[in-house]
Amino acid sequence: MLDIDLSKMNGLEAARRIGDATQGARILFVSQIDDTDVIAAALDVGGCGYILKMDAEAKLLPTIKAIIRGERFVTKDRVTD
Repeated sequence: MLDIDLSKMNGLEAARRIGDATQGARILFVSQIDDTDVIAAALDVGGCGYILKMDAEAKLLPTIKAIIRGERFVTKDRVTD
């Protein structure tokens, strides 16, 4: 799990580096940033899911299950291909 706002490195850059270093990494972004461009960027760098922190209590477990099944999950019940 990664946030977009990290203290030493942007979460998007961290995801890119994780993906380069680890074959088959499944990255879930959990962030307070609700911006479609940021969500798209998170998925473009290899994120398998993106949920808002305010939705995490209700959506975290279903999101993790979706990612394990190989699905992509985006907060607000929006699922992408």
